[in-house]
Amino acid sequence: MTVRGAPRPVTIAFAHRGMNWITGSEQCLLDLVARLDPARYRAVVLCEQPMLAGAVEALGVPVERVDTDWGVAAPRAGMARVRARVADVLRAYDVRLVHVNVTSTLPAVLPPARRRRLPVVAHLHLPVTDEYERLHQLVHQADVSVGVAEHVIAPLQADGVAPARLRVIYNGIDTDRLGCGDATGLRASLGISAGASVAVAVGSLIQRKAHDVTIRAVAAARARGRDVQLLVCGSGPEEERLGALADALGVVDAVHLLGHRNDVGAVIRDAGDVCVTSARDETLGLNVLEAQWLGVPVIASDIPAHREALAVGVAGLLVPLDDVGALADALLALVADQARRAAFGAAGPAAVAEKFSMTQYVTHFEALYYELLRRPRGAYGWLRATTWPPVYSAYLREVVVRKARRALGAHAAAVDA
Repeated sequence: MTVRGAPRPVTIAFAHRGMNWITGSEQCLLDLVARLDPARYRAVVLCEQPMLAGAVEALGVPVERVDTDWGVAAPRAGMARVRARVADVLRAYDVRLVHVNVTSTLPAVLPPARRRRLPVVAHLHLPVTDEYERLHQLVHQADVSVGVAEHVIAPLQADGVAPARLRVIYNGIDTDRLGCGDATGLRASLGISAGASVAVAVGSLIQRKAHDVTIRAVAAARARGRDVQLLVCGSGPEEERLGALADALGVVDAVHLLGHRNDVGAVIRDAGDVCVTSARDETLGLNVLEAQWLGVPVIASDIPAHREALAVGVAGLLVPLDDVGALADALLALVADQARRAAFGAAGPAAVAEKFSMTQYVTHFEALYYELLRRPRGAYGWLRATTWPPVYSAYLREVVVRKARRALGAHAAAVDA
């Protein structure tokens, strides 16, 4: 029941551009819009992919489809149409804040938002490491850029973006989703013996996830006499190559490519002794967080994302990147030490709850929205909101020097002619 005189919820527009699937950034968006306090906020989502649109509509949230490419590389005429479309949505829903869930949509969203003097939040799910890309995606112009991990905002810090315009809000773990399913019979169904040790690897079958390193480490561990089995949850273009690698190494019967699973949490919890990730590049490492929450020890490659997500030495171990021997050693040591596995597993849930709960994820975003909405709208017009961090000075100097050199070169060529 609505109380007469109570303030109306503020409308937030969420902009997303991506592939037609539900993975990291899409799931983060769904988790957030589904849990916003309806008394304070309501959402409208702009996106171009039908799968995300359908998932948003299933939540009862309105969706406005963008039927053309609206990334930074869109043709000029197409970009003008998309900006007009965004402006229509902002006006029709009386939007008061824009949350850009993928930074490549900023060039389309920022101009209409600035004209209406609306705050813009840029949600960075990956670090924008290329300076040219940061400049042309207008990432510096967001009123606040939110990274899902510390290393994600590091390039912006290096550019000289003011600390007040940078935040870290960790992704939240959906414990209800993790609790679904029952994989207690999975080992037996795969013919894995009761005495075997089982490692679980979760992630798309793509090169940067480095499942090849994990398979080689399992083969090395088995060559030393231990029955180590590997369950791989995920799908992708590397599936055939990984299967061929397991066959070539003589471990095809011990490497089980399970494909995409909706019950990943159950597989980790019910069938795994240890969770392994050899990823070469990662944003935060959701699989690392999930395994810790489920009380399963983790062995992860030593990259920034894993150093941030894993309670190292408390709930799991780090090994050098792409080091098959070190991973095999860590795997053998951990599966042989039941007491250490139990200690790691017992410590995992508390380590995750401290920083990565879904409640914290939503609460921190709601607090950020409140902070930005309290400022006068005049603060978000072109003049007051536009920011030029030190990196721009160096970039502009470089452009001027390049143009001067080209002009001198053209002049010298003309003189010689």
